[in-house]
Amino acid sequence: MGRTGTGPDDVWVTAEAVTGDVSDPLLYHWNGRGWTVREVPTPAEHPTGWVANHAVATGRGSVYVVGKTNDAEVPEGTMATQWTGSRWQSLPALPVDEANAAGADGAGKLWIAGWSAGGRHSVLSRWTGTGWATEELPADVTEHSEMSTVSGIAAVPGTNGVFAAGTAGCQSDPVMCGVVVSRDVG
Repeated sequence: MGRTGTGPDDVWVTAEAVTGDVSDPLLYHWNGRGWTVREVPTPAEHPTGWVANHAVATGRGSVYVVGKTNDAEVPEGTMATQWTGSRWQSLPALPVDEANAAGADGAGKLWIAGWSAGGRHSVLSRWTGTGWATEELPADVTEHSEMSTVSGIAAVPGTNGVFAAGTAGCQSDPVMCGVVVSRDVG
């Protein structure tokens, strides 16, 4: 379930309606007086349906929803869509098998993190408005770790920047190490 908002009268929550073995993603919105619910459009029919894992508010009345099929055997079945305040706008399939994290930067741009097919490290992808711009984690993170996962993305107030945090399997230590990366903070 994803939760996000811009204030006490603009809160968004993802959920799902389940009928038998089929899930349909829903988006709830609190406007300060009451809840409304919308069905989230999906890119295609799927026998087990779809789930909405993340919600990212990027302005009052505007929210992105990121999800995937409700089928662990189909990791490439991803979706992303935006509620603009008056209509849904579908985005192309995600450039990762599953979004482990989603957030917005200080400019209100959508970012996701996940693994590319066969990758050992998370990648970060930003929605440009026309496509996904994907970049790998910095070499100083990946050269000293076996694998990495980004589990949170957040804006840096007062900048266009973004922080991403997670864990990595360190080569020098048998335990997990913390990973923090930033972009456009300064």
